[in-house]
Amino acid sequence: MTRFELATTSPPGDYVCQVDDVIARILAAIDKKGWSENTVIIFTSDNGAHWKPQDKKAFPKHQANYIYKGEKSDVWDGGHRVPFLVRWPKVIQAGFVSDYTVCLTDFTATAAVITDQKLKKGLLKIVKACCQFSKAKPQNGIHVNK
Repeated sequence: MTRFELATTSPPGDYVCQVDDVIARILAAIDKKGWSENTVIIFTSDNGAHWKPQDKKAFPKHQANYIYKGEKSDVWDGGHRVPFLVRWPKVIQAGFVSDYTVCLTDFTATAAVITDQKLKKGLLKIVKACCQFSKAKPQNGIHVNK
């Protein structure tokens, strides 16, 4: 048994405890090195949870996709709404909450802007193709969807 098994009343809850612990350790190590002011930490996911009817039955109080209908690979919000948490003390004030819609297909271009990098032509074509239907606009050097 790992130290996270039976930390809560269900394996999904145990997993959340384990992820929380690992993220806390990573952040503490960055802080200890004195790198936090200039380090961007992003925590996100590419899809909502894979949460089948049998999971809902086994864990009726757990809301893997919060209040949203659907799951990974669905067209419903539960399949696509995911957390996008950013820690970047030099740029983003702690506790700041945004209602912008973020799309991970925009992230390559955003990362290039943040790090003052130019995208190679082939990659730039891919990014433009992925973002052609996006409403992403640069805002303070960072691409966001409104």
